[in-house]
Order: sequence, then structure tokens, then C-alpha cells
Amino acid sequence: MVAKHTLRILNKTGDTAVAWAPGVKAEEEKAEERFNQLATASYLMFAVPAPGAKPTQIRKFESTAPEIIAVPRYQGG
Repeated sequence: MVAKHTLRILNKTGDTAVAWAPGVKAEEEKAEERFNQLATASYLMFAVPAPGAKPTQIRKFESTAPEIIAVPRYQGG
């Protein structure tokens, strides 16, 4: 069994997850498409290399990242 990787979308509607198995092209493409939609909508993306590790901001989909967190960009006011 292949471990699933996850794109977590955190916003006002809650926590939504899009999962993919590395190497499964159709699943990777679906997750990358959602990643690109969110990036176009000005979400910030962070790759988490391992549980408890410090996230790093990314600008391109990384299919090998165990977890990617997407958060909307907030503006002060």
C-alpha cells in the first residue's frame, strides 16, 4: 500500500484535504490542478517535509511533499 500525500486547504469553510499517491499520475495531476487553482487565487503554499518539521513556502507543486498546506493570503485593515 502506498502512503497518501495530502494538500490541506485551510480557509473560512474549514479544512479540506486532497490526497494523492506519489507515482499515480492521475491523482498527482488532480492535486496539482487544485494547487494551481489555489495559487492563482493568491493562496500561500507551504510544504511540510515530515510531521513536526518546519514548513517551507513553495510556489510550485511538489508531488513528493508528504503534506502541503494552502492558506488564503490575509490583508490587514
